[in-house]
Amino acid sequence: INRRLRRALEHRQPSCAVPGCGATRGLHAHHVRHWEDGGPTELANLVLVCPYHHRLHHRGGITITGDPTHLTVTDT
Repeated sequence: INRRLRRALEHRQPSCAVPGCGATRGLHAHHVRHWEDGGPTELANLVLVCPYHHRLHHRGGITITGDPTHLTVTDT
């Protein structure tokens, strides 16, 4: 993502989007609707997640769905 979009993400969400995590360092921009599935690279489809939760999601351990400002995170 570009620098401007990254700054907007950090302003909206200064920590990992997974409830209870609170991590603030090394956050990854994550497409809620995956880019490979046609998800746009825009603020309305992006959240910041810590490296641990990003890996866990892509390995099938959790799902991240919903609006970026009101996410649903579910164990799988």
